[in-house]
Amino acid sequence: MSKDPRQEETFRHSPDTAWRRVEDDAVVLDLRSGVYFSLNDTAARMWELLGEGLDAAEVAEQVSEEYGQELSEVRADLGGLVRQLRKEGLLLPSSPA
Repeated sequence: MSKDPRQEETFRHSPDTAWRRVEDDAVVLDLRSGVYFSLNDTAARMWELLGEGLDAAEVAEQVSEEYGQELSEVRADLGGLVRQLRKEGLLLPSSPA
C-alpha cells in the first residue's frame, strides 16, 4: 500500500483526465477508461488545489482554514484521497524541477 504524501510533495492532474465542478461537488473523468469519479465538496477543493501545484502541507492548511476542520483530520483525509487518486491514475507526482 502506498504511503501518505510527504508534506512537501506536489502533484498534477493526469493528462488523461477531464473534470468539472457540479454544484458543490466535482466529477473527474478518466478519459482512458471512460469511468468517472465523484468528489464531494471538500475532496473537490483538495483536487483543485493539488492541480494548482500546492504541496500537501499547503493543501491541508488551506482546506482546514476554508472549511473550519481540524488540520490533523484534513491531513488524514488528504492522504486517503491522494492514495486513491494515484491508484486510479488520476493524480501523478509532479516532475522534479
